[in-house]
Amino acid sequence: MKKDWLNDPYVQKWLNKKSKKTQKNYVSFYPSWLAFVKMSPTKQIERRVTDLQSSDLRERNFFEDKVIEYKNFLQTQFDNETTVKAYLTTVRSFFSSNRLPLSFGRGELAVEVANKVIEQKWVPSNIEIRVIYGQANVRDRARARLDVER
Repeated sequence: MKKDWLNDPYVQKWLNKKSKKTQKNYVSFYPSWLAFVKMSPTKQIERRVTDLQSSDLRERNFFEDKVIEYKNFLQTQFDNETTVKAYLTTVRSFFSSNRLPLSFGRGELAVEVANKVIEQKWVPSNIEIRVIYGQANVRDRARARLDVER
């Protein structure tokens, strides 16, 4: 994807307020939003300004609705809640840094990833612990007891 958007004055204003690490993350996440919304950063800001002056609620909340659609799209792409939130934070940061924050109701941006990967470590049963303890010598038992008490 072309990086013409990096030269946009609104993007420059936004990124110059951020640390180098945050800039790097935002530069990697933001093109996904641009592809989704199909608008340049300048057009987004211009549209947001005109939308906020409208009395029509659907028009006024255009970008809030788009971000919710984007969240739903991201939930199908990623199986990690933190990743989805990072992408959403990038978009919200862009608008907030240009003093046009997006406002959402409670729970509107709650991320629910269907394929949560849960790694479960092996937890020995009571019987397995008794067998292991029975195989240990006196010194090992004393060490194990000290580790438990710490």
